[in-house]
Amino acid sequence: MEINVDLLPVTGRQVKADGATPWAAAAASDALDGALLSLKAEFDVAKPGKTRQVDINVSSEASVQRYCDRCEEPVVLSVSTERSLGYLPAGSSVPDEVDLVAEELEVGWYVTPTIDLGTVLREALVLEIPARVT
Repeated sequence: MEINVDLLPVTGRQVKADGATPWAAAAASDALDGALLSLKAEFDVAKPGKTRQVDINVSSEASVQRYCDRCEEPVVLSVSTERSLGYLPAGSSVPDEVDLVAEELEVGWYVTPTIDLGTVLREALVLEIPARVT
């Protein structure tokens, strides 16, 4: 699902998705590299002020069928995440030296006036995958 930044209302937009939502199910299955068992995701999309910056708060819970990295037996991998991600237009100018806080380091870029929420969900889930699935 794509959100057009130019058409985003001042009040923002909320989007909910689950395992029956095709774009969200595909993103979660791809991110977690397994057969999707369950998914619940909520997005709060806002454009603060009159800037082209877009802030997205994503909260999600997903479970997939995977295989244990140690014994190769089937296991259920459950991941939950709450992330605040910021997006700026590609090519936005930033000062040479800026003091950043940790929250400001999670910035993505968008090229067209749309942001794909499937990509946002995929990114949020990938950041929560454990190093080894056991």
